[in-house]
Amino acid sequence: MTSNSKEYNIAIAYNQGFSTYYVASKVKAKTKFTWLNTDYINAGYNANFDKTFYENYTKIIAVSKESKTSLLKAHGSLKPEIIIVKDIINSINIKEKAIEEENVLNKNKNIINILTVGRLAKAKGLHLAIKACQILIKKNKTIKWYIIGEGSERSKLQNLINSLKLNDNIILMGYKENPYSYMKTCDIYVQTSLFEGLGLTVIEATILNKPIVCTNFPTASSIIKHNETGLICEMTAKSIANSIIKYIDNPTFVKKVTANLQNQVNNDTELSLQKINDLLSQ
Repeated sequence: MTSNSKEYNIAIAYNQGFSTYYVASKVKAKTKFTWLNTDYINAGYNANFDKTFYENYTKIIAVSKESKTSLLKAHGSLKPEIIIVKDIINSINIKEKAIEEENVLNKNKNIINILTVGRLAKAKGLHLAIKACQILIKKNKTIKWYIIGEGSERSKLQNLINSLKLNDNIILMGYKENPYSYMKTCDIYVQTSLFEGLGLTVIEATILNKPIVCTNFPTASSIIKHNETGLICEMTAKSIANSIIKYIDNPTFVKKVTANLQNQVNNDTELSLQKINDLLSQ
């Protein structure tokens, strides 16, 4: 790939992998920043290959303390300073989009609507969602579990749904331009990820005050407080199912969680904007 001949004051690689490699080796700039928005080790990156690219940057921006720790654990040390800037989330925009469409999910009051949003990829642990759904059905819970997203694991996931005869209970909905109307309408939001850089969809669900079940990937506890603003569970189908049942069988607990979400104050976006402004002003 040819180099970019133009020289810039600042160049930003807003992702690990290719964009980090390209900006490091092909772009001329006085200052270079690269973003890390995943769990570096669990995502399978090669530290020996990546090190020379990362050391071409002025600073590395990690979206969480946990993603920074993972990067340093893989590399031992790196020349650039690594700072933490959480992803910017526009809560006003999310709330506006959430009311653009109505009745997007089954509104039979006897059916519990569960939603998961994410790429159909191994990292999202969606096989656990399907197996948790099977447990719920065996326990006579009347549910429909909707999964929004596309990806390389679709056929495997659909085959698992078929083999467990869960076609009437778990639906792969594909990509949706606006997932927030679905998120607002669901009764319980579930994230089954095996790892995350931060966990944006969980944060979005908190903005919409949804009862949340979240697997215990490293950043989960920085987003929700267990038993207060959501439930954090083990990465097993049984633990996921039991957490969902806690909501289904305890409406008082649901009210407590949603009230706590409504009352919590989060100024992460303002702090992140200030940090980015400081970076660009250096």
